[in-house]
Amino acid sequence: MLAQAGYPHGFTTTLYSWNTQPWTNLDPAIQQQLAAIGITVKVQPLQQSTFFTLAGTPGKAPMTLTFWIADYPDASDFFQALTSCAAAIPGGQNYAFYCNGKMDSLVNAGLATPANAAADYTAADEALLADNPVVPLYFGTTTSVSGAAVGGFFFANPIWDWEMAHYWLQKTSSGGTSGGGLGG
Repeated sequence: MLAQAGYPHGFTTTLYSWNTQPWTNLDPAIQQQLAAIGITVKVQPLQQSTFFTLAGTPGKAPMTLTFWIADYPDASDFFQALTSCAAAIPGGQNYAFYCNGKMDSLVNAGLATPANAAADYTAADEALLADNPVVPLYFGTTTSVSGAAVGGFFFANPIWDWEMAHYWLQKTSSGGTSGGGLGG
């Protein structure tokens, strides 16, 4: 496929990411996987504000490794923030500066008619992936704990806003704790 794209001997590029976990663990894995198909990747982990400035500037970052967590439970959240024409602006989070009017129309149709949203978002996803401006790597999951001996648990946002650091293990009536160690 690289030869068909005009790169029969591969090419060299730069991948920018944050200089914290999990990005610094993902960077070498991506570098090795792309090397296996002839793409040499120079990895450049950056402090977050530097990353945002660079990635949000057209023509500055050929590849970025970033993430997105839904703000609300609707697929339009990902499309609108990361791949819409409206987000393809300097300082935005559409780091590919991708714009596809057909995809935007499908997302808008899904927003306008919730009964058809799944079909509209599926078609928008197909249009997006056919152009391939982004490569979704994985969708993270979160582990949670609950129980009578767990204190501090609350949901500020039902999608993602819980903090394990705010949990604590409560004392039982006998003065001990119940369960294993809970860090936090």
